[in-house]
Amino acid sequence: MAKMRFLKNPLYWQEGQDGNMELNVENAGLEFFKMLPSLNKPGMTLSAQELQEEYEGNPHKLVKGMINLNEGAIAEICGTKGPTRKLNHMPKVARAYHVQFAKTMEQRDQMAALGFPGGGKRKADGHLSIAEDAFLSHESIERDVGSTTMQELVYDSWGKLCGYKQRQAFVITLPELLEINPPSHCSLFAVYSWWLEAPKIIKSKLHASHWKSKDKIKEDKKKKDRKGQKKGQKKGHW
Repeated sequence: MAKMRFLKNPLYWQEGQDGNMELNVENAGLEFFKMLPSLNKPGMTLSAQELQEEYEGNPHKLVKGMINLNEGAIAEICGTKGPTRKLNHMPKVARAYHVQFAKTMEQRDQMAALGFPGGGKRKADGHLSIAEDAFLSHESIERDVGSTTMQELVYDSWGKLCGYKQRQAFVITLPELLEINPPSHCSLFAVYSWWLEAPKIIKSKLHASHWKSKDKIKEDKKKKDRKGQKKGQKKGHW
């Protein structure tokens, strides 16, 4: 698994005295971390003070958070929509319409509420979760899903659904991208900047913060802080 291979790669990391993984300053991995990206302010670098405040000065925690934030996401290196295919060849099985294929947050929310795969065991407006191996009608796909990152619906000149175009692409995950970039060639900031700009053919999983609004992120952080305070009080730290 690329995630674990990178997070345990001795070129970058070593086990610290507290048992946690930390930066291996003796190896070439140090060059990779001269410019760090901010996860809270995309496109900005992370200062030494912010690294200390947010990640206890440990780049390993930053990278782990970065990977978790983008869990499940797959970026497109290059690709094409492909030729128009006949409607009777369109995939009908529900797993082909996973919520991670949604183009927007609004589409994702609608698909999740209707019970499409990846939306969790949710019910809304009387709709039950749809099994991954369930078959959908063309009408349901057009009405409840529409075009996704994986396929684009095609309409004739009268506005009637007549076919689809399947996405064909070379893709990569964030852990794989981190693995293949030599640490002496570019910074982590440069690699992550490319990742943020690259089109995502599969979006991150629902629990990842990229799907959350800023208010939801703040709310979750407050809950986590309160939980940490209670835990500290029980242990006598406060």
